[in-house]
Amino acid sequence: MVTIFDGFLDSRGIGRDNSRGIGRNNCFKSARASPPLRIPVGCKAIIDTCTHIHGNMEAFWKVTAPELIKHNVEIMTPMSCMNEILRLSKRKDDPHTAALAVKAWNSIIEHQNAGLCQIYGDPDDNTHADPVFLYVILKYRHRFPILVITQDNDLAHDIHSINKLKSTHCRNEVKAVRLMNDGTLQERKQHV
Repeated sequence: MVTIFDGFLDSRGIGRDNSRGIGRNNCFKSARASPPLRIPVGCKAIIDTCTHIHGNMEAFWKVTAPELIKHNVEIMTPMSCMNEILRLSKRKDDPHTAALAVKAWNSIIEHQNAGLCQIYGDPDDNTHADPVFLYVILKYRHRFPILVITQDNDLAHDIHSINKLKSTHCRNEVKAVRLMNDGTLQERKQHV
């Protein structure tokens, strides 16, 4: 069960076995649960290429996405990610990655057709997706909070750096989260 407090979605309950927020598939046994991931209601959630291909998206669509959608969080995939997935699907030198890319493409289209996610972007964004993410974040974080679901450590680091910009005077924090194997989201720790 997900609760809202102070205008935030508390993800401790998403896909969890008990109310203390300890997950079913924790790698480490800990007496202390990680703090809840506070997701602003109505934010935009953007999923990167790596997460679509290597993350457990089936679990995400079953466990986390329904709760996000219920609380007006829009789930989006940039056109630049779709272009990357298309390029990866044609790799003859790596049939495993090509198969994962085809599966990711079909899943995104299926969920877009069901109205659960959007594909957005400029058709001219035929570049690597990370610069597009950073551009979109810088452009739109003044309008609404942004949640980036990424398995990419470098992109997460850059997102944390954006939050430290002094000249933009923005109240909306951009969060970088990792998709866990059980379909839940975990906030990425900022490395100094």
